[in-house]
Amino acid sequence: MPMRPPSPCPAPGCRFLTNGGPCAGHLRAQRQALDARRGTAAARGYGAQHRKRRAVVRADSPLCVACLAVGRVTPMTVDDHIVPIKWGGSIDDLSNHQSLCERCHNVKRAHERQGRIVRVVQGKGLVVIGARKTC
Repeated sequence: MPMRPPSPCPAPGCRFLTNGGPCAGHLRAQRQALDARRGTAAARGYGAQHRKRRAVVRADSPLCVACLAVGRVTPMTVDDHIVPIKWGGSIDDLSNHQSLCERCHNVKRAHERQGRIVRVVQGKGLVVIGARKTC
């Protein structure tokens, strides 16, 4: 199957041809601008205290609790807040932390972005238990 011809970088005045999207130089500049807006990990609340809490959660439960609920064995990669901080969950209370793999965390966060409350249920894994009430 023939390849499509290269197209110019969409940045104004750029002379480089690409296979779609910005050239490597402009892509790098976009990523740096995004990182500058986000701030450092410590500025976003993921400093030394967070790393200590995460180590405690990992030692207590090194496997994903949602995967374990359905019989899968998956290593924990994310220290998740059961009740999100923006919904009033505690940062420091270890009972508000759970071990999740990246896949389960992404599923949970996608539901939470839609305003749904998600919990781990034994035998079912991640389950939507309702919608968050907004006032």
